Amino acid sequence: MTRKVWARNGCYEEYTAIAQIPEGGVVRLLPAERRFDALSRECLLVEYVGETRTIIGWILIADIQ
Repeated sequence: MTRKVWARNGCYEEYTAIAQIPEGGVVRLLPAERRFDALSRECLLVEYVGETRTIIGWILIADIQ
C-alpha cells in the first residue's frame, strides 16, 4: 500500500470502514465484479493478512502501488 488505507464493506466512502491496512502492507486481490464509487473511482476487493487478523474489504484502486 502506498499509504495507510481503510478497508470498507463497499465501494467506498459512504460505506463502513472495517479496519485499517498499514502503509507498506501487501494485499491479495480477490475476484469480484468491478465497482465504482460516486466519483467514478474504481475499487478492488482485497485480503490483507496481518499479524493478529485477516481483513477482507474494498479499497480504491488508486491506493495499490
